[in-house]
Amino acid sequence: MPIMQKIEALEESKLLAESNPSESSLKTFIETLIEETNNDIGHQTYYCERVIDYFFHGPSKSHLVDELRKNLYKLEPNDFDDEFNRLVLVLMGLWYLEAEDYGSIQGVLIDWETIVNKNSQYYCLNSRYMIQQMDENFINTGIEDAFRAKEQSNSSYFLYNIAHILWFAIDNGYQYTGDNKNIPSTTSSMIELADDMIETAINQCSENIHFHIIKAKISIQKSKWNEAEAAIRQGNQMANSRRDDYNHIFFQLQLLEYELQSRKRRNNIRKEFSTFEKITDQLDEEISRLSNNIENASGEIQEIDTELQNNKTKFLQFLGFFAALLAVVVTSTQVIVTSTDFSTAMRLISGLTGSLLIAFGGFSTLFLRSDNPYGYMPTLYMTLLGSGLMILAFSL
Repeated sequence: MPIMQKIEALEESKLLAESNPSESSLKTFIETLIEETNNDIGHQTYYCERVIDYFFHGPSKSHLVDELRKNLYKLEPNDFDDEFNRLVLVLMGLWYLEAEDYGSIQGVLIDWETIVNKNSQYYCLNSRYMIQQMDENFINTGIEDAFRAKEQSNSSYFLYNIAHILWFAIDNGYQYTGDNKNIPSTTSSMIELADDMIETAINQCSENIHFHIIKAKISIQKSKWNEAEAAIRQGNQMANSRRDDYNHIFFQLQLLEYELQSRKRRNNIRKEFSTFEKITDQLDEEISRLSNNIENASGEIQEIDTELQNNKTKFLQFLGFFAALLAVVVTSTQVIVTSTDFSTAMRLISGLTGSLLIAFGGFSTLFLRSDNPYGYMPTLYMTLLGSGLMILAFSL
């Protein structure tokens, strides 16, 4: 018998088909469940969950929810064997989980330890309870118990439970921080394991609509949009083929579809924003480079302007010097021409030439460059030669 296959005897039971949660209907349903599932406790847990879904979420069933709970308590544990008692406790625990009555779940788990031995169903139920407490230590215990449930049974349901527990922890910002080295402790490894678990569960049993729902949730977490869409589509097809107690599944699937589209839009926006940031960074670098170039160019322009101003000053000085020199030459030439004494003329020529050389040597210092260590040599030679001619003029 394939795991989790549809069992007509259960689907058509008074409990589900006639919405009759009486004590006798519950007793018949549990006995049929034991007989039809051949001790497959995963399959049994799946059908217990179907019952809770049916009465909590089926249309016009809410008034029967409390009656279901009261009649479960009428099934005295001393009247039945351990397997029957476990299924009563599973139904009670799932009832309180759906009602979010976590204090009463603790009572169910305590009764379990008193009435029957712990098994995969106990650890599965406890993992669901622990994970809802939103506390790191409880989260760790919930994850560990989900793995304990799977270790004691090869049912696909307990693979699904691990996937569900890991997804729930990650979705609420938790990681496993316990001591079990076989359990992944990073978000990425946890979500990968959850995906592997639910894939295996679906391969073993594609009949359970909850498997496809958790597959969609995990795929959305991993940003695997196509896989999420396929899981949601599969869930919708299965919900369409079910009775009206699956109406709430449509609502869950609609919420998943909305979340999927929202995540896709946010992801696209992040990609566009990332591209925009890269372009902005490139523009900032280019602007910075241009600013540096402009600053360097401004410095160079300022240096050139300063040099032009200096050259302008030197040029005006040169013009003034040249005009004065020309006046001296003209005056001295007239004196030499009018002189009748050769010796006097020679002294005047020597003195004029020497003074010109000294004057040019002094003026040339205005144009000396600091980066030319030998630029002063011509000036020195002119000054020495001019000084010699001046001395000669006075000695004649």
